[in-house]
Amino acid sequence: MEIDEQAYSSLSVELASPIRMLFTSIFFVNQSWVATPVFLNLPYWSLGYEVLYYVFFGILIYSNNSIRIVLLTCVIVIMGPSILLYLPIWLAGALCYKVSQRFRTPLYAAIAIYFLSILGIIIFSNSLFQKYINAFSFNFFGDTLFNLLLQPSEKFLVDYILTLFISMNIYGAYNILLRLEVFGEIFGRFVQKISSHTFSLYLLHMPFMYFFYIIFPFSSSPIQNILSIWVVTPGLVLIVSHFIEKNRYVYKREFNAGLEKIVEILSIGRVHK
Repeated sequence: MEIDEQAYSSLSVELASPIRMLFTSIFFVNQSWVATPVFLNLPYWSLGYEVLYYVFFGILIYSNNSIRIVLLTCVIVIMGPSILLYLPIWLAGALCYKVSQRFRTPLYAAIAIYFLSILGIIIFSNSLFQKYINAFSFNFFGDTLFNLLLQPSEKFLVDYILTLFISMNIYGAYNILLRLEVFGEIFGRFVQKISSHTFSLYLLHMPFMYFFYIIFPFSSSPIQNILSIWVVTPGLVLIVSHFIEKNRYVYKREFNAGLEKIVEILSIGRVHK
């Protein structure tokens, strides 16, 4: 704000109720029923979806039969309609992986599936097609229900269709590369190493980019703007990721050791009583 007084003017909505914003963000309910942005880090919205999906999955797989329905109902209520509508899309990722591992497709069929998926993605990413599909959803659910419950997820029907074609794309590409053996083990290790930083890149890139955009506006400093956003930002993310992403297993081990010590102290206290 010293550099540009209007830099963070768009934060006014979030800062109007900062306690609510921070509370919903910490407990990952920032997208439940009413969407709440987290400062200027807009990508944070997705955590409000996926964390609840992880909880849903954990209850579904690991909970006791007698309490499973009750717990799943509670999670669905917390989710609200918007997050619940996208649960099938999240599950589609697991289904795509299972199908890819279990079923093999001849090369010519895999190529056909791959290019058909690209055509489908192009068609249904078109704003005109999306406009007609969204209009159909709006008319089907009605004005009141759509605006009250489905507004944050008004494109869910388009996203269902795109999910199908993206799943086809992954399945086709997987079978093509499997048949042709294009990439070797060395390239696979390289991709695996780079991909370990993608979550950090997703969650951290926007605050950095916004900061550099303020310091080096493109209108007056185009070269500095491009270098800072395309070079410095990924570099900073990699450095930060080294401490938060690469060392997560170390943090988890230390956290678990701390919990075990607390449990041990509490157990000794009960024995003494």
